[in-house]
Amino acid sequence: MHGLASVAIVKGVTDISGFPHRKRDLVYHCHIKGTTEQQNAINKGTDVFTGSGVTEIICTDGVTTIGYSTFRGCTLLTSINIPDSVTTIGESAFYGCTALTTITYEGKMEQWNAISIGTDAFTYVSVTEIICADGTVTV
Repeated sequence: MHGLASVAIVKGVTDISGFPHRKRDLVYHCHIKGTTEQQNAINKGTDVFTGSGVTEIICTDGVTTIGYSTFRGCTLLTSINIPDSVTTIGESAFYGCTALTTITYEGKMEQWNAISIGTDAFTYVSVTEIICADGTVTV
């Protein structure tokens, strides 16, 4: 496999909106980690990974928002792990992620149902249910 094997948001990063478009197709795995402030930088990242080759997303505790169109059109994305700290999933965040089959949410079903989910956030994805700590939620 050529290109980047992973992308991590780590200490000191406060804005990921300038992720280079020409390198998006080189990203295969995105692990979002760091302090709460750095993790929340993804909220500023409209279209950050749009159309990239990312296949898996693991958000660690502290991420509160997955912003507008952040992973839109990531057709190779198959799974995402969302921590219970997430309160907002923006409009079209995963729109067109046609290979997305697994969404695991670390919180309970009641918490998932309280998340503010934007229009078309999960449009044109293959997933039909969210796996929560205490059961599943139909999408």
